[in-house]
Amino acid sequence: MNPKTVHDEEHRRFEIQTGGYTAYLTYVIRGKILDIVHTFVPKELRGRGIAALLVEAAYRYCLEEGYSCQATCPYARTWLNENR
Repeated sequence: MNPKTVHDEEHRRFEIQTGGYTAYLTYVIRGKILDIVHTFVPKELRGRGIAALLVEAAYRYCLEEGYSCQATCPYARTWLNENR
């Protein structure tokens, strides 16, 4: 079962909380471009596909809201290049 991804629009981040740890992705919006600037997954959660779930949630949000999606974050950039 995938952990729940929560979108905190006020702070422009997506979060997953599991096992007492928080993984998150932060973004900025410039006009009609959403830029994923940082993805963080605590070492205790790595290797479980959590970062991919965060980027996928941000990308879906981009599509739903009509933003162009780009990534300053290297992980997110790779994910977007391989999955969109």
